[in-house]
Amino acid sequence: MEANQSSGKKFLFLAFVALALASNAWTADKFKVLHSFHMGKNEGGGLYGSLVLDAGGNLYGMTDGGGTSGYGTIFELTPHPDGDWAETVLRNLSCDDKEGCIPQSGLVFGPAGNLYGMTTRGGAEFGSVFELEPGSQGWSLSVLHKRGQAANLIIDQAGNLYGPMASVGQYGKSAISELVRSETWKEKWLYSFCPKEPCVDGWDPWAGVTWGPAGSLYGTTVYGGNSPYCGNVGCGVVYELKPEKNGSWKETVLHSFPAFKGDGSVLYDGVILDTSGKCLRRHLPGR
Repeated sequence: MEANQSSGKKFLFLAFVALALASNAWTADKFKVLHSFHMGKNEGGGLYGSLVLDAGGNLYGMTDGGGTSGYGTIFELTPHPDGDWAETVLRNLSCDDKEGCIPQSGLVFGPAGNLYGMTTRGGAEFGSVFELEPGSQGWSLSVLHKRGQAANLIIDQAGNLYGPMASVGQYGKSAISELVRSETWKEKWLYSFCPKEPCVDGWDPWAGVTWGPAGSLYGTTVYGGNSPYCGNVGCGVVYELKPEKNGSWKETVLHSFPAFKGDGSVLYDGVILDTSGKCLRRHLPGR
């Protein structure tokens, strides 16, 4: 019995955690494939990002390949009463100057029910940040910013977007940005990494950021830090960005990797907060 439960938990870890919310009957010892993707012109394939649920229990996500152009899709999965899930392709992405392609992250819902996400290619070569808006004629896509990467975005109540957007930052070592909602959507660098060498504050944030208490942001970097085991390049940090009264953001390094033998390094994933809002749980597949 213990072996079966352990196996079931392992499967759940590999599956999308969001699927657990789709059915009250879901338990730790059950695994069900909701949809198998077959990369081609009629649908996408290659899922690197997470899923997001709407109020009706429908799932939304992106593929980095397939579709009519072969550069990825944005899709919806709808549950049916018989237990089956039906896929609808909301958008076939193309690698032209008007929109990005090859998305390798998840989506986020805005206050009005619009979807936001990032692509890694296309647009102006460096990917894009986009908005997908539902309408009577289907979903329409608008490019908000001509830089993007493989990271999830987060959104505030005003509809502003936050995350690493493939920007070089003030010092050429990347930045965490806010994309301010307006008619033109302007990027604001909240924090630029590595004001001086060596980059003890970290650099190259690959994953998205997480909200914390009092509007703080938590995240990770691939490189940087002050670990004695990685030389001047560094192997990544967990950081906190705290908003200051003067409008600036102060960074605090919470942990530099690796700090001891057997510790992780090179952080391509982000962090999550526990229910107390105080303790960070590690969610870091270092190598």
